[in-house]
Amino acid sequence: MKVLKRFYYATSDDITLGDINAIHENAFENDATTKRVFAPNVHTIGAKAFMNCEKLEVFSLDQKILEFDALVFPRIKNNSGDEGKKENANNQNKYIHIQYQAFKGCSQLSCVILNEHNKSGGKYTPRTKVIIENEAFAGCYSLRTVVLYASDVQIADNAFIGCPNVVFVSRSKDVERYARENNFKYIKL
Repeated sequence: MKVLKRFYYATSDDITLGDINAIHENAFENDATTKRVFAPNVHTIGAKAFMNCEKLEVFSLDQKILEFDALVFPRIKNNSGDEGKKENANNQNKYIHIQYQAFKGCSQLSCVILNEHNKSGGKYTPRTKVIIENEAFAGCYSLRTVVLYASDVQIADNAFIGCPNVVFVSRSKDVERYARENNFKYIKL
């Protein structure tokens, strides 16, 4: 398992983390340059990993999905050390876990795409579960689109606090219920 423990500022707007499986807590915290992150093999995003990344606009587990999403859903932009539990590699690729305050305060974040498949070893395996912890996206007031392809999704009650205009795009009944109970819009895939 490859873990990104600390990211040092980039000269490019786009970052691709092709062989990284986990992003350590605080890895990108306060980064002022990165706009788009593509992480096809990531299954865990640590606590406060992207907290206060002022320029981050898009986080996607697959760049191809992002390109498709841009065609289907118009881009809406607001104008205003510890590696965790060691788990079986087969299970790691089947879920995505976004920990406490992972994206908190990313004021420009507008789109999050958590795709259904993870290319590992040259083949795709289904992502069966998504876990989004408390305040994971708190204060991301530009966040407009959250695409969740997995059918088993667990979202903490206040995971999207301070994100008034989120539209969830999913096939999950869990996401549909969460959106309804928290007054968010929902589009079924």
